[in-house]
Amino acid sequence: MKFRRIFAFAGAMVLAGLFITAIVLAVTGAPANHLMAVLFSIVFITAVLYAMGLMMKALKKPSEDDSENGGNKAGKPASAPRPPHS
Repeated sequence: MKFRRIFAFAGAMVLAGLFITAIVLAVTGAPANHLMAVLFSIVFITAVLYAMGLMMKALKKPSEDDSENGGNKAGKPASAPRPPHS
């Protein structure tokens, strides 16, 4: 759990740095290629971090205490499926 916080903080710092870089490039009148590269990096890195988070959730093995109460982390019994509407 601790390493996830470290990686989240590092990712936030990288994105903050890219935002500051984009603002500085826009204000100083840098070539369009440089600004577009920074903007692409912001979008791409954000999408990759989001996808990695989804994959970590999807591939995470259920813990033993989850299997004891039907996978429900709150300890409540799982609700029965509702009948289809007719």
